Amino acid sequence: MHRRRRNDKAVLLNLPVEIFERVDAVAEEQRVSRTQFLRQSVERNLHHYDKVERGVFERLLIKGLS
Repeated sequence: MHRRRRNDKAVLLNLPVEIFERVDAVAEEQRVSRTQFLRQSVERNLHHYDKVERGVFERLLIKGLS
């Protein structure tokens, strides 16, 4: 059994079967574990949010409060 890194937190994630199967297929294609693929995906999405989406949400919030 692998020992979790000290700063890791466990997450239970339910996915539709179609997405689960795509995750497994891409992880296999990239020769990484499912966990590693999901970690990379979450990190990528957070980066995209910080660089692109956050500003949009902030502008919408400010516009909504005006």
